[in-house]
Amino acid sequence: MRKVAYIIPGYTEYQHGKVYKKIAMLFKSAGIIPIPVWINWKGRKTMTDYINQFYERYNIENRKDDEVYLLGFSFGAFISFVSAVTLKPKTVILCSLSPYFSEDIKYLKKSWKMGKNKMSDFKNYKFSKLVKSFHSNVFILVGSKEGSIVLKRARTAHKTTKNSKLIIIDKAKHNIRQKEYFYAVKLVIESLA
Repeated sequence: MRKVAYIIPGYTEYQHGKVYKKIAMLFKSAGIIPIPVWINWKGRKTMTDYINQFYERYNIENRKDDEVYLLGFSFGAFISFVSAVTLKPKTVILCSLSPYFSEDIKYLKKSWKMGKNKMSDFKNYKFSKLVKSFHSNVFILVGSKEGSIVLKRARTAHKTTKNSKLIIIDKAKHNIRQKEYFYAVKLVIESLA
């Protein structure tokens, strides 16, 4: 049996970025094979398109007896959460879970709203419905300086998700590269060894 971790970057970020390479090394040190996931963020794609891209990679890489871990940042965390409902990985690490579930949309700042096509697609993802079928262990990481809606999404996810641990990272913004944030990710991955 292999232990494998799919690493899903944040919106407009790519798996070959320096921080994601460092995260891959952390998994490797914990005895877990890292599988960085490329998401094509360009064009007029929706969250459903991004999730389907992840499934394509998963279906290529996955072996029947794999022990699966998912780590995602921001939109990557959204993809990880939604995918975990179906894939049932052992552990999910949600870093700055994006507040774009159907319940969140009315609270989004105007500047956070995306094109009409993307926004209407988010309405297909109701957190309160998805969480009922979520059975993995989950670490929910969020920076204390990410803004009220991101903190609210993290706290709500923690309250309603079984087997969850909420980690609020002091002084951290919405930046997985930030020293404080990366250190928190490191500690979580080390705890999996």
